[in-house]
Amino acid sequence: MTLFALLLNVVIGAPPPAPAAQALDVVQTAQKLGETRYRDYTYGSRVAEQQIDCVQFLLAVVDDLARQQDLPPIGRAVRAAIAINLDEEAAANLQTLVEQGDPRTTGIQAALVNAGLGVKVAPSEARPGDLVQYWYRQGGAWRGHSGVIESIRDGRSTIYGSHRSTLQRERDLPESQRRGGVGSGPVFDLTAEGRKVYVVRWLGRTALVGPGER
Repeated sequence: MTLFALLLNVVIGAPPPAPAAQALDVVQTAQKLGETRYRDYTYGSRVAEQQIDCVQFLLAVVDDLARQQDLPPIGRAVRAAIAINLDEEAAANLQTLVEQGDPRTTGIQAALVNAGLGVKVAPSEARPGDLVQYWYRQGGAWRGHSGVIESIRDGRSTIYGSHRSTLQRERDLPESQRRGGVGSGPVFDLTAEGRKVYVVRWLGRTALVGPGER
């Protein structure tokens, strides 16, 4: 905003608009969804049975951020990219794609950047409120997970989202008794070796998105 425009707003009594990205608190948005709409949900993909998985929750967060900024609804192409919906051939080669860092395996990062709704962030530059898709090794295979960076302390990030077995409020329960759900989850160093981590910062309206399909 120019100085003239700012002074004009003051003269006519209109408050200066705040930058949209700063006006939104992504962590607060995620936590509110977890404490209200998805409070009693467990981990899984059957929404009709009050289940929600990590991608479904991340989609709910993005939907809410778009709504808060009066943006058009998030379209099918972006939703498919966030969910890493691959064709049959690519799905059969998922492990190789992850190992190679194929853009399709970056999930939320590629989805928002390509839609003009976010900007890529290096793991070392991540901050609370950034969204993350990451992969880790388990049983010799790559496993994926996603969520919101809730906090960072001493270089270790806490991931807020829907978690199957790493939900902090269930950490004292035997794994066989954990039902999972939405809340604070795993804590780890985003820059540590052994993971593939893809971080994106929501920009929304500040990204000057065009009118095309999201």
